[in-house]
Amino acid sequence: MYKRYYHSGVTVVSYRLDMMQLTNPKFKLIDGDTTIPDTFSGGIYPACKGLSSDQIKKVVKVVLDKGFDTIDITKPIQYVAGVGPKRAKLFNKLGVSNIDDLLNYFPRDWILPTDITDIGKLIVGKYAVVVGEITEVEYIHYGRMPRMDIVICDGDECKAMWFNGGWLRSQLKVGKMIMLAGKIEIRR
Repeated sequence: MYKRYYHSGVTVVSYRLDMMQLTNPKFKLIDGDTTIPDTFSGGIYPACKGLSSDQIKKVVKVVLDKGFDTIDITKPIQYVAGVGPKRAKLFNKLGVSNIDDLLNYFPRDWILPTDITDIGKLIVGKYAVVVGEITEVEYIHYGRMPRMDIVICDGDECKAMWFNGGWLRSQLKVGKMIMLAGKIEIRR
């Protein structure tokens, strides 16, 4: 059985050391010892960026020694922060009734970013990953539902669109290389 740790309402799950997810300022290693604030909340992975695996192991040991408790993963799903009775019912429809079920709930399928398809070989209705250069960017207002359109090219062209994509305006610029993944559809 895997142990799950929590502290200050933040759940830490560890199948392996490098999969621990938290957020916290960088830890400092002083003379081989790890210094961690007394009130720790957040994450090991970002905080350990740039540390060796031995240093990360020391950080994890110190964090766990500073007051993490174990949590029973057979508890109902609604004991997870942000999951109340209504959301628990939705999870139950997916067959997820306790914390262990949630930790072992995996996507039905996925696309590896290494399986890149040429734009000219895309098949409608299939999921694909494409890489190309942005040749056009257009931001269109349709009343309350703005839309962001881009055209990418790898020799052939395709159009990608996002509804409510205003946050992408500063990110997607002509000439930039981009990798896109999703289901291929034909739109008017």
